[in-house]
Amino acid sequence: MGDYEGTVEAIKIRSTQLRTYTGELVEIPNAIVFTNPVRVLTAFRCRRTDLDIGVDYTTPLPLAKQTFLNVINRADGVLSDPAPEVDVVGFGDRSIDFKVRYWTPPQIAEVRRIKSQVAIALKAACDEAGISIPYPIRTVHLFDQTQFDESQRLANGAGSSDA
Repeated sequence: MGDYEGTVEAIKIRSTQLRTYTGELVEIPNAIVFTNPVRVLTAFRCRRTDLDIGVDYTTPLPLAKQTFLNVINRADGVLSDPAPEVDVVGFGDRSIDFKVRYWTPPQIAEVRRIKSQVAIALKAACDEAGISIPYPIRTVHLFDQTQFDESQRLANGAGSSDA
């Protein structure tokens, strides 16, 4: 309901009590409950998780896709029906981006446990297959500022836009 996710504890005359997954009790006025959409995450037998992963631009994409599919198909708790999917979704500034989609039982504890297991297995499979998962790199150049005289540089015309 809105920004809150959890288990309905009670429905009273004026409010609905929701126990969040972080252990908080939230009382939502029924006027809000009655006039807004309510997402029921455990209504069906399975729930989809989307996990993003990027690979280096030198990676053969069929190899990466098959590696990811092999991991998800072997992961404990990932359902075979509906079938897992792996799609290339974009060309990022440092990686080719994939979306790994798979289905699990809908309870949040299972979703989190399986997501963690899948992430660990994906990283291990990438290491084993020689697939690099890029990360941001910054280059910092340091110089001795005591030897840098900004006023002298400006007096000599450096940095001016007159060209």
